[in-house]
Amino acid sequence: MGLKDKQAREEYREKLEKQQQNLEILMDQIFANTMRAINLSNKTLATASLMDDPLKACSMVVKSGALKHSKAAIEGAKAYMAINENLYQFHILIDYFEGLEEESDR
Repeated sequence: MGLKDKQAREEYREKLEKQQQNLEILMDQIFANTMRAINLSNKTLATASLMDDPLKACSMVVKSGALKHSKAAIEGAKAYMAINENLYQFHILIDYFEGLEEESDR
């Protein structure tokens, strides 16, 4: 990768830290959107389950978009897990470069 120079390693580590911060912000937003989608779909499905007429209940669920909110929640959870994996990889890389800095300081 050509990061033998101490300054280049430091710049790369700072870039990783900035990317890590951006991913953490994105992860918070995805979490909030996912929770909102789950809340909306759960409320609609709970209301539909209390209805006496199953056809009206199904019609209400379809028309309200509860199924789309459920799908959005699932996709949000997948994105959350993927971002969490990337954050872990960034954490490992940052620790590696900090270790290199400590070795070069000795």
